[in-house]
Amino acid sequence: MPRYSSKNKKKGEFKTLKSVHQHARLLGSLRDDDWRLIQKVAEDRTKHHKHVHHGAYKDLASGGRLDVLWGINEEHKARKRGEYVGGGLGDALASAAKTLWKMGSMPFKVAWHSAQNFTYPLFHDNSISEHTNLVATALSESYELDESLRADYIGPLIRDQELSTKYLDVWVDEHRSPPYALVSVRGSKNAEDFLVDDVSILASGRTPRTLIQGDLKRAVEKYADAGTVEVASHSLGTTLVAQSLEADPQLLDKIDRVDYFNPATSPIFESVVSEFSQDDKSFFYENQADLVGLGQMLYSSPPKNLTMLSIKSLNPLTNHSVAQWMPETKIDSGQLDDSAAKNLRDPNAGWAEADALQDREGLQSR
Repeated sequence: MPRYSSKNKKKGEFKTLKSVHQHARLLGSLRDDDWRLIQKVAEDRTKHHKHVHHGAYKDLASGGRLDVLWGINEEHKARKRGEYVGGGLGDALASAAKTLWKMGSMPFKVAWHSAQNFTYPLFHDNSISEHTNLVATALSESYELDESLRADYIGPLIRDQELSTKYLDVWVDEHRSPPYALVSVRGSKNAEDFLVDDVSILASGRTPRTLIQGDLKRAVEKYADAGTVEVASHSLGTTLVAQSLEADPQLLDKIDRVDYFNPATSPIFESVVSEFSQDDKSFFYENQADLVGLGQMLYSSPPKNLTMLSIKSLNPLTNHSVAQWMPETKIDSGQLDDSAAKNLRDPNAGWAEADALQDREGLQSR
């Protein structure tokens, strides 16, 4: 089969559609003007790809959308039977699409990305792992504005209270090999977050405030040399993390994994978060009906590492919430009593002295 996608993983790269469902969504969502553009490209022999049969271009140029979809469906059936169908109608459509892609037809790109993203759950395993449950639970704690009320431990993770700020926390598990640190960055919580940051992201895909860059760097540099570091963020937090990494590219080199839960995007402009969608270290967690993440799904192909949930509720807030990634059975979490907290703050003791956490002695659950 001929390939029309670039081997270079660039922002906004063109990726061909692979399934009948994706083609159906594309053909159904295209505007009449965009469909005529596709047919016009198919008619222009100067734009034909040498590996696509001339008859396929002719059928694309003269047929209706349902005719084209029927033909592509027949090609998929033939492929499953082991027949060679390269250079056929599906490849003619991909070739014409690539030409329009280069021409910069934004409505066409939106339709193409939608076909890829909104059919993603049909063909991929989107189960939520126990690790994702743990990370999401840590994120939920960072939404507590009163730092003294945040959990001191979640499962095997202990919060490094010296690094907690208004927007982030650092959680450490030194019983792992190598030691593990998780940085959790919350999203919008108060009126200032909504009125300043969220409105700006909606209008431009970015936030005007630098809220975590210094704190994130301190957290990463403290633990990067000793073990592995994972950075997780939700909603507004994804933009804060993305802008911090954009401003300091060397910081990303010290991080092992970056999680973007329900990324904050704009349906008008491509968002800064999308710039990291094809990075090997980036893992995206989205919901088909998340209106806040709609821009990511319209302006970008599915991220390289993606977990896409189907619609959870008719309530838009539920489809955007961090709670959808948390386990049904709450992970053991709570506050340390005074003696345990004092031990953890003792620089001479070190985190490894917190072995009592393994059997929860000296802990007071919330």
